[in-house]
Amino acid sequence: MKGKVYLVGAGPGDPELLTLKALRLLRTADAVLHDDLVAPEILKLIPSRAQVHNVGKRCGKKKIAQEEINFLMIALADSGLRVVRLKSGDPLIFGRAGEEIEALRRAGIAYEIVPGVTSALGAAAAAQHHHPRAIHQGSLLREPARADEPAAAATAAAQSQRRRQGGAARRHGPGARRLHRGGRQHTRAERPANRAAGADRR
Repeated sequence: MKGKVYLVGAGPGDPELLTLKALRLLRTADAVLHDDLVAPEILKLIPSRAQVHNVGKRCGKKKIAQEEINFLMIALADSGLRVVRLKSGDPLIFGRAGEEIEALRRAGIAYEIVPGVTSALGAAAAAQHHHPRAIHQGSLLREPARADEPAAAATAAAQSQRRRQGGAARRHGPGARRLHRGGRQHTRAERPANRAAGADRR
């Protein structure tokens, strides 16, 4: 009978941030294939009877090729073992889980994905820092403004007003754009009166 492969997220390094399922699978694993970045404290949770293989890659220096990892993972499961493929953070982020899943499918090996806490979330929690409107490398993490945030609401209203005025200025030509840049835009109703007043002055 064939075994099964579990692609497990080890989280950001703190053993207490492992999910309950990840902890249970580590303690009952027959074989563990782990990345270099998995913390030693987490590796200590693996039972001594289990096979442990370091299949990590660091700074582009590969100890083992991806094809070899796939082969080892499949061979162990094919012999009936419960295999944990242990990855730092979450198994599907910045890893090659897609290639491993495809290899398992081709070999007819059952697998399961066990999510983990990503390093980004773990770092934010460790720093005890919360910024509701953080921008990082083009990604916007935003939470909606609350009713008790009058300053944010006022800023949003001012920005909306400026956008409306800018659109109207573009529609009404260069003169309106000059007035808009000066801080005021004349309406259609005001323009005839202004022209008449200018004629009187002449």
